[in-house]
Amino acid sequence: VPYKTPWCVISSIWPFFFLFGYGVDWLARRARWVAMGAAGLFLAASAAYSARLSLWRPTDFQAEQYVYVQTLNDLDLLTKPLEELARRDPSIYHLPICIHLSSCHPLPWVLGEYTAVGYYSEADAVAPVERAVVIVAEEDRVHQIEAALSRPYFRTPFQLRDGMAGGRLYLDAERFAPLFPGRVPEFHP
Repeated sequence: VPYKTPWCVISSIWPFFFLFGYGVDWLARRARWVAMGAAGLFLAASAAYSARLSLWRPTDFQAEQYVYVQTLNDLDLLTKPLEELARRDPSIYHLPICIHLSSCHPLPWVLGEYTAVGYYSEADAVAPVERAVVIVAEEDRVHQIEAALSRPYFRTPFQLRDGMAGGRLYLDAERFAPLFPGRVPEFHP
């Protein structure tokens, strides 16, 4: 089962550590420097691969088949402007945020410091829309939400995770204008 493979590997990899240790010990009894070099080479290659996957390309799900349910870099389109506004004005932590996603994790954790975040699924027939930040993932909901907006917004394509429908991120043009000098709002009611 491809999506379960990382979890299966974790539980079945222990014997290979013991075999690796035994192999290094066996080789060290015959050729100590060769054993140290081989062990160092294998450990360096493993560390380099782990660092590449964990630090530099954690969301590259097309190239890395074992990346599983990672949040994509689109999350920065939301968090960086919010963090910058909050740095300038701490009252931003009370900014009304409206999230229309069927699956919103890890947003509750990421936006934990913000006090006015509402999470709504497609089951919520009537949900507040007119907020400083609006996120919509389901394409059929995009038209419904846009029909309810009455102010200009900066609109950006947004995808939280692989496997989720791509949607839109709306940032209130008046509130976020200082962060985007010269940018014209993409959405007008």
